[in-house]
Amino acid sequence: MRAQTALCVLDENAMDIAEKETGLVFARVPEHTGVCARDATGKAAFLRFADSVR
Repeated sequence: MRAQTALCVLDENAMDIAEKETGLVFARVPEHTGVCARDATGKAAFLRFADSVR
C-alpha cells in the first residue's frame, strides 16, 4: 500500500489528480487478480498488458 499524501485539489488540477489516482489503482488490478505473477515472466506480461491499453 502506498503512503497517503495530502493533495491540494483545485478546479485546475482535479481531473489530473483523478486520472493519476485511477491509473494507480488500475495498474494494480492484474496483480491482484493473479493475471501477472510477481517474477520476471509476470513483469513482462504486465508490461505487454500496460502497452496494450495505452
